[in-house]
Amino acid sequence: MKTTRAHYVAFTLAMLTMTLLTPLIRTASWLATVPDPIEAYLRPVRPLTSFTFFPWAGFVFAGAIVGLMLDGARTRLEESRANLLFGLAGVALVVTAWGASYLPSPYPRSDFWTSSPAFFFLRTGLLTAAVALAYVWQLRPAGQEKWSPLKQLGRSSLFIYWIHVEMVYGLISLPLHKALTLPRAWLAFAAFSAFMLICAVLKERVVGWWRTRQRRVLVHDQVKR
Repeated sequence: MKTTRAHYVAFTLAMLTMTLLTPLIRTASWLATVPDPIEAYLRPVRPLTSFTFFPWAGFVFAGAIVGLMLDGARTRLEESRANLLFGLAGVALVVTAWGASYLPSPYPRSDFWTSSPAFFFLRTGLLTAAVALAYVWQLRPAGQEKWSPLKQLGRSSLFIYWIHVEMVYGLISLPLHKALTLPRAWLAFAAFSAFMLICAVLKERVVGWWRTRQRRVLVHDQVKR
C-alpha cells in the first residue's frame, strides 16, 4: 500500500512539474544558448521538433495515475467505482480547466493551444472521461464478444502511433498542412482514421500469420528429429 501511495505521489508531482513549467520553459532565454538538438527536446525548435518533453511527457504520468487505479481494482464493483470516478473527475477537470482558461494567466506568456496548463488539463479530463465511456460501452449486451474498432486500435496503439507521426507530421502530408478547409479537414480526419484502422487489422493478421508459420516450422523440425 505504501508503495502504491508513493507511486501516486511521484506520478502526480511529475505530471504537475511537466505541465506547470511548460510556459516558463517555452520563454526561458537561457535555453537559446543550448545546442538546438537538445533544446528541441525541451521546447519547439523548427524544423527539429514535433513533440517536446514539456508538456507532452505529462500525459505519460497522467496515464500512469489512471493505470494505477485500474490495476488496483480487483473486483467488478471496484472496477465500476473506478470508472465512475474517471467519468466524474474527467468532466470536473474539463469544466474547471475551461473556466480557468478565461482567467488572467499567472505566467508572463502562455498560449492556450500549446503551452497553457489549462489546455493540458482540459485534454486530460477529456481522455479520462473517455475511459469511463469506453467501460460503459463494453457493458452493452455481447459487448465483450463483438469486434470493436477501438479495441483493435488499442491493441495496436504503439504501432499506430509510430506510423501516424510520420504520416501526419512528416513529408507525406506536408502539402496538406494548412491547405484544407474545415469540412475537408474533417473528411481527411475520417479517412485517416479509417486508414489507421485498416493498418491495425493488417498488422495483426500479418503477425498472426508469422506466428502460425513459426509454430509450423518448429513442429516440422521436431518431427524430423
